[in-house]
Amino acid sequence: KQSMWCKLTGGMLSVEGPLAQEKSSFTLAGRYVDFMPLRSFIKDAGVPKLGDAYGKIVFLTGEDFDVSATGLFSYNTYRYEYPVVQPSDNGILFSNAMSQNERIFQGGAGVALRFKSGAISNEAHMSLSFRSGRDADSLASFTGPFFTSQYAGNPVARDKDDRRHLYFTTNSDIPLGESGAMSLGLRLNRNDYAFFRSDESQHEGKYVFCNNGSPDTLVWQLSPIERSVSLREMESGAHVNFRYAFGSIQMDAGLRADYFPIQNGFALSPRLSASLRSEAAGTVTGSLGLYHQFPTDMPSNIFDYFSSWAGLSNDSLQAREERFLKQLQPLRCWQASCGYDRKFFSSVETKAEAYYKWYDREYNYLNPTLQEVFAADAKGATVLQEQTGKRKAYGVELTIGDRHDRHFFYCLSGSLFDVQNRYDDGSWHNDWANVRSTFNFSGGGRLFSHHVLSASLRGSG
Repeated sequence: KQSMWCKLTGGMLSVEGPLAQEKSSFTLAGRYVDFMPLRSFIKDAGVPKLGDAYGKIVFLTGEDFDVSATGLFSYNTYRYEYPVVQPSDNGILFSNAMSQNERIFQGGAGVALRFKSGAISNEAHMSLSFRSGRDADSLASFTGPFFTSQYAGNPVARDKDDRRHLYFTTNSDIPLGESGAMSLGLRLNRNDYAFFRSDESQHEGKYVFCNNGSPDTLVWQLSPIERSVSLREMESGAHVNFRYAFGSIQMDAGLRADYFPIQNGFALSPRLSASLRSEAAGTVTGSLGLYHQFPTDMPSNIFDYFSSWAGLSNDSLQAREERFLKQLQPLRCWQASCGYDRKFFSSVETKAEAYYKWYDREYNYLNPTLQEVFAADAKGATVLQEQTGKRKAYGVELTIGDRHDRHFFYCLSGSLFDVQNRYDDGSWHNDWANVRSTFNFSGGGRLFSHHVLSASLRGSG
């Protein structure tokens, strides 16, 4: 089957169906979005143009073995304009507008294998994802003889941000008698980072000054400053989980181990959960857990901080990055949740969940978007701040839906939540997005035997 939609800002087309021998199927979809028609409503902001493509192929080779492959790619462009003030050689200030063009190409592909060996079910997943970002100044909007003459032979400032992530995970489910089961698996990650930065400081000129009562001419020249660094971060881990059922009660206990070589960090993350199921009253669940993660934003944060320092070579940048990354601790999050779900009138499903998350290895925030990562010691040397910052997130979610009726269906969901960061003065503030609630509704009906008419409404506040 095929589907398509179009509106003022773009459109989408998707196709899906079977492949040869009725043992495989495929899905292809593409989308393009251009917000330029809304330019008059979103002044002083970036205007995105973006497109992406999605594809998936599934192979069924037998009841005990299947393979699936998925790919997703997108190409996005943004353009920004902002005012600049540039001094001339004689100190006169000129005002103009600088344009900045940003391009992001990203995507990934993955393969999943599922197979059974007797009563044991096994899965293996391998995926590769990448992000290639380019950010360059543009002189297209420059006017006036000063700007056009000064920048005519100059290079344009450029930033590059390339990342690549390779994942491999396994999981095996092993039954333990009639009421128990065990699952275990391995995880291997490889993360590559490559950053580059340059400026437009190439400029030359002459300066006449007084030397012992006589005029003297000094010829000077500035060359562009370029910085680059390439880093590789490897991770490994394993997990095991035990599940036991006692009538209507089910208990789960799991443990995950992670090793981050670049930090020389080893972390254990235990998890517990329980559920009570009743045909008449529904199902109640509760869980507690701990989670550790490599601070994925820190390689770029450290590069941004040191790339502006004059007199540093690329080699010294890499040494500094690795030295500071070794001092980091894995991020840590404590989590708790409870939920309830029940089916009414044989087809109406309701689900509710409340959760709380506590992050206790963050960096303190100075404002909604700036974290206090670096500081100066008593000798003036740059050091990392201690990871004493805190963050908390909590909320409730509710979903009610009926998708089993023969002619009509609907789904209503909503959430109330809050995410707060602790600032360096000890006060708590909302995160930069400051979203507190979401609302989603979709419903429709089936017309004849091959048509569906539906409508949806979404919002956030």
